[in-house]
Amino acid sequence: MNAEFEKLAREAINSNQTFEQYLLQLCELEVAACRSNALTNLIKQAQFPVEMGLENYDFSAIQSISKQQVWELARCEWVRQFSNVCLLGQPGSGKTHLAIALGFATCHSVVLERNYCSKSSQIVMNAEVC
Repeated sequence: MNAEFEKLAREAINSNQTFEQYLLQLCELEVAACRSNALTNLIKQAQFPVEMGLENYDFSAIQSISKQQVWELARCEWVRQFSNVCLLGQPGSGKTHLAIALGFATCHSVVLERNYCSKSSQIVMNAEVC
């Protein structure tokens, strides 16, 4: 936020924004930075061996699960229900890729659901609700 406030202030003046609009933009930037940092830290703590997502997953590799079922798992409802997922298959069928991709999806889900931001950002987010 410190790095961007002057730039946003100049843009707010040039576009005749109200102080509230400027403050909201500044706080949205802070919340985005907090979430990005939290995601980076979660992924680092998870110690994934490589970065893999579902975007480049070969859905034809495992015949017993459909693309729709994989994307359903990526919604991470199973994590919220404290359930487990067991991946079984032949060597080279993509189990590790799928497990890592689901791990990344879980990190993204956790960051979106939990608030990792400072007290001031929480105040502004609460004010937006009102």
